[in-house]
Amino acid sequence: MAKRTGNSRYLREMNQALLLDLIRVREGVSRIALAEETGLSATAIGAIVKGLLEEGFIHETGEGESSGGRKPVLLQLKPASRFGIGVDVDVRFLYISILDHTGKVRWQKRQAGDGRVSPMETVKRIVELVGEGLRHTGIQNEQILGIGISVPGLVDRRTHAIAFSPNLSWQDAILREPLEELLEIPVYVENESVCSTLCELWMGSCRQVEDFVHINIDTGIGAGLFLKGSLYRGTAGSAGEVGHIIVEDDGPLCTCGSHGCLETLASLDGMVRQAGTATFEEFLQLARGGDRTCVAVLERASRSLGRAVSMLVNTLNPNRIVLGKRFPEYADLALHTVRNEVSRQALKWPASHVEVVPGSFGEESSTYGAAILPIRQLMQPQTG
Repeated sequence: MAKRTGNSRYLREMNQALLLDLIRVREGVSRIALAEETGLSATAIGAIVKGLLEEGFIHETGEGESSGGRKPVLLQLKPASRFGIGVDVDVRFLYISILDHTGKVRWQKRQAGDGRVSPMETVKRIVELVGEGLRHTGIQNEQILGIGISVPGLVDRRTHAIAFSPNLSWQDAILREPLEELLEIPVYVENESVCSTLCELWMGSCRQVEDFVHINIDTGIGAGLFLKGSLYRGTAGSAGEVGHIIVEDDGPLCTCGSHGCLETLASLDGMVRQAGTATFEEFLQLARGGDRTCVAVLERASRSLGRAVSMLVNTLNPNRIVLGKRFPEYADLALHTVRNEVSRQALKWPASHVEVVPGSFGEESSTYGAAILPIRQLMQPQTG
């Protein structure tokens, strides 16, 4: 744990964050166990825990097993005491969720979109939805840790602007500053694939996984990389653009100018274009009914996805690759083909150490992950 000489407040805040995160992960831990795990003295643990109890972050929930003396009192995060708000901004909708800092969903609403809207119109709609959520739940402003905004685009880590979002037709768009001014709470802006990755990390199947890739499969395709226990963003913040891995040299033309990008073949929009259906829902219904064209398109998409996953397996050697966002809706039709392609194309050694699984939360993963952004800052304030 990092320290700054002479800054006792900083040390206390870092130690408090460390304890909160351990209490979250362990889901019932004693003061003695916290001291053993952190190396902090019993006196320091007692003082920090006392403050967390008084502020309502945690509560005592019962007794653990005795090792010979008195049974230790167990500590857990106190439900419904602090909250994070998450908003997933999509060309089709705004999806808002309010989570408490235990990860429990307290309220959510999906508001249909009306096509591409301006950043300021989006700010206005977010403010209205947040107000509706707080009125519905009765949550007070002082209980809110912040609001996270998930966007389908590249976020500038320095300015927090949305540098480029082709789906929304935004460039250098600003959401953070006007939202902070209007809502008077901290605002965090993040790429949607990273938000989905955080959701899987904190609430899903990757809570104890140090190396995994979460691939969002929706109208487009992108990924979040969690490597060696940390998010990996790359030099310019654009790591995870797996939708532009070329899987067919003579494949369809992509918006990026290349041919055969994964996104042209395996995204929802790509499959709909190939099949000639009006919507993905129609496409999936026809595929489930055995329509030859739709079955063939889905098979091609699944093989393409398997090729891209094989490249990630060979290059990154992750423990798990999660196929999320809309993929769980048709995983029963596609996952077997994806896994077969990985077995066929990836190197045997890394392939034998990876699991390829569907996401745990589907389309809600980005809004949940956005809500986790401010909660994560409470418990892991130095993380990226």
